[in-house]
Amino acid sequence: MRTRLIAGAVVATALALGATTTPAAAAGGHDGVTETICHADGLYLRSEAKPDGHAVDHLENGWHFAVSYHAANNMLYGFSPILNRYGYVIDGYFC
Repeated sequence: MRTRLIAGAVVATALALGATTTPAAAAGGHDGVTETICHADGLYLRSEAKPDGHAVDHLENGWHFAVSYHAANNMLYGFSPILNRYGYVIDGYFC
């Protein structure tokens, strides 16, 4: 009986630890906040507020993006300090 309780506690602890080490779901950006990109493929920095607009550069996963404001078509306008460039990115891919 004691062995089953210990084994159960070990399994419960392993499940709890596994749940806390999984990556968080991506979230939307907030105006006036520098966000961290959370998308394995990164995000395209675009010249216009269209998800299929002209891509002027690429932001990598883990880089920062300073959100200025929400634009049309689920896009955010802001600044990439690493690229030293302003542009639009699609919303919903931030940690």
